[in-house]
This record gives sequence, C-alpha cells and structure tokens, in this order.
Amino acid sequence: MQVRFLLRPHYFWSVQGANPPYMKILYLSDHGPYASTFIRQDVEQFARTQQAHYGCFVADKDYSGKTIASTTLDYPVASLKTRILARLENADIYFSLRDRDFARRLQGLIDSQQPDIIHIQFAYEGFKFFDNIETTLPVVVNFRGYDASSKLRYKRYAEKLKQVLSRPNVFPVFVCEALRGNLEQHGISVRPDHLILYTGIQLHRFKKTNYSPPAIPTFVQVSSFELKKGHEITLRAFAKMLAATGRRDVRMILIGTGPTLEATKELVVALGLSGLVDFPGKKGHDEIIPYLDNATAFVHHSLTAANGNMEGIPNAVIEAMAMELPVLTTYHAGIPEAVEPGVNGLLCAEGDIDTYALQMAEILTWGYKKENRERVERQFSFEKHVQKLESFYKFVMSENQKQRK
Repeated sequence: MQVRFLLRPHYFWSVQGANPPYMKILYLSDHGPYASTFIRQDVEQFARTQQAHYGCFVADKDYSGKTIASTTLDYPVASLKTRILARLENADIYFSLRDRDFARRLQGLIDSQQPDIIHIQFAYEGFKFFDNIETTLPVVVNFRGYDASSKLRYKRYAEKLKQVLSRPNVFPVFVCEALRGNLEQHGISVRPDHLILYTGIQLHRFKKTNYSPPAIPTFVQVSSFELKKGHEITLRAFAKMLAATGRRDVRMILIGTGPTLEATKELVVALGLSGLVDFPGKKGHDEIIPYLDNATAFVHHSLTAANGNMEGIPNAVIEAMAMELPVLTTYHAGIPEAVEPGVNGLLCAEGDIDTYALQMAEILTWGYKKENRERVERQFSFEKHVQKLESFYKFVMSENQKQRK
C-alpha cells in the first residue's frame, strides 16, 4: 500500500487552537482529491473543521505538497481478471469487484483512520468498497451523473445498486432531483431521508463588475468539447439565427478543449461562420471570468449521450448565472431545477435547432439578470452546500447509532 500523508491528522485544529474534530470523515474515489473542483473544495473545507482523509482507489496524479491527507490503495485496474470482469459487465452478464489484496489494504485504511463516516464520491465506484468490505459504519454514496443514468441500462448494475441502497447504513446523495427520479423509474427505491445536494460555487469568485453591454453582442460557452455538450447543435442554431435575421454583428466564443474540438472548428468553416466564432482554448477559472463579464448571454446545449449518460446540472451554467448572464440551455436532467424558463433564461428540447435559433435572437434583447445571481445565492452557494452536507453527516451518524443500538 502506497501511503502519502500530506497533512498531519490534527493539523488544522491544533494550529487554530480549536477542540479536536468531532467527525472523522473518510472520502473514497477512483479519482484523486484534486481531480475535480467540486470534490476538492468539499474535502478541503471539511479538512479545516473536521478530521478528513482521502482514499484513492486507483493511482492518480502526485499531489505532493497539497493540503489533503491521502492514501493510494492501488486497485488492480490493469489485471487480466479486472479486464475480463469489465467485459462481462459491459455484456450485462456478471460483475464483481472483489480483490483480496485490495480488500486488505482498504480494511487497513479504515482501521488506521477509524472514521465516523465514509463518503463515496461516485456511486459506481462504491462497488469497489461494498464488494470488498463489510461494515456497519454509515456510508454516504454520491450520485453525480452516469451512475444514475447510463449505467442503469445494465440490469445487473441496477440489481446490485438496489441491494446496496437497501442497506440500513447506506445514505444516498444526489446532485439533482432528476437523477433520483431516474433510479425510481428503474424500480430502485430511495430511502426518504436521502439528500438532494446541488454543487455549490464560490460566489465571491463569480461576481459581475461590467454592466456596459458589449460593443458586439456575444454568446459564450465554457465546457469540454464532447458530443454531450452540444457544440454542433449550438453552431447550427447560430448559423440559422444569423441567416434569419441577416445579422453578422454577433460573436460566439467557445472556451475549452476536448475530443470534438477539431471537428467543431471544421463545422464553423462549413457553416460559413469563419470570423464569427472564437476558440480561446482551455482556461482556468480566473481566466474565464472576464469572458463571462463581457458576454451578452451564456449557451450550453446539454445532450443526453448515446449511451444514456446525463450530467446533472453543469457547474458552468450556475457560474454564468452568478455572473448575471441569461442562459440558453435544454430540458436536460437537473437543468430545469436551476433555470426557470422565461425568468433565468430559455430552454428547448435537446437537438431542437429551430427553437434554439429563435431563442438566440430573443435572448439578445434580455440584458443582464440580477435574478440569476439571487437564485444562485439562495440555492447554489458553496456556503449553503457545506451547511447542508455537514447537517446530513450529523443526521447520518445519529441515524446509524440508533440502528446499531
């Protein structure tokens, strides 16, 4: 077992002079603690007030010098057995993630950390835990997208998930109501004390400062270049809107990188949009904010992938709303839980180019929307997110203690 202690267990409370932490939290995932912003900010926050440790199932990047204590458990993802089981799983025949050496290392981590609560970051990854460990400790399982959408196509996965969620010590968390509904539609009951926990954003970072309309009306999208992000639909709707209105004074800025980037650039040329669409490449949060601050509206045509994968509520949509931008997006997964049509923006069916083009022309007349930031403050701030999660941890621990008496 490769162990990297990047933070002394009592670092925060000993330095700050506070009492010892009242919760010991063990986070588990295939992904490292710094692989995703939404994971990092949660774990860092709780490491400041509780005793938090992060177990990474699969070797990830080197996080030397970072502030989160972590342990790499080295699940054998490249072994012949694992590859065979993965093929069987994809054929919906059988799968088990049991591995004796991994189970020993994982149990050793639990014994050394003695957590009060275990939080598994992605539900599907949780099978690496449940197939290898028997415990009465309370376990929080997060559903963030594919684990409550495309994976449900597999009967064996759904059956196994149903068994896991029937355990009295397992408590589910969903990033939006729509994902919880997906489970119910597949006959998987969800305990009534589950939590809907929207991803929180750092409001102080996303704050509009420029209220002067841009000299050139500008749409902006921030996302990776993948089919499910809808770049092709956006560009075809953009071309249709320009042709219908006769305008050539509108710009589209598509920020990010990914596998469909080159094909998207080729589509720009094919649609006669050269000079009207910019590709600034991948940008960090601080670099993105000026683009949002100088845009007219935000676009994000989320699509359900061919395999049924959904993405919950894209963080980029919430960040744009915090910057008071009106949003053009789709009736996809949890997006309608954030964007009220006619109030915060306009929504259309996935792939509906005609309606999307009409909405592009309409939203250019809207102006900025203080209501969007107010909604984010009420529903999607990181502070409220942390308060809800901490309250849920306390509830889960209390309920688990009652069950064990």
